[in-house]
Amino acid sequence: MNSLENLSGLWRRLVPRSPLGMALGAALVLLVISPDARRVVRKGLVRALAAGLALSEEVRDLSKGVRNEISALVAEAQLTRSAGDGASSSITPNG
Repeated sequence: MNSLENLSGLWRRLVPRSPLGMALGAALVLLVISPDARRVVRKGLVRALAAGLALSEEVRDLSKGVRNEISALVAEAQLTRSAGDGASSSITPNG
């Protein structure tokens, strides 16, 4: 088996004969041939990565706020318990 047959078999396995496979193959050929297409795809990938990084920072900040709230609740519960009010006091909705 020569290398061209190996490449052809690999191509058939990677890009099936479906409309999606044909579209992916055409997009791949366009990217290989056209520097403008590569430039556009690169800009899109850079913007998507920047958006993903911004989103991850937002999630990190949000989780930090949640951790702080939980720590405050735990500290308050420990103070209540150490004061001996935990077993005898009733829980009120606003406080």
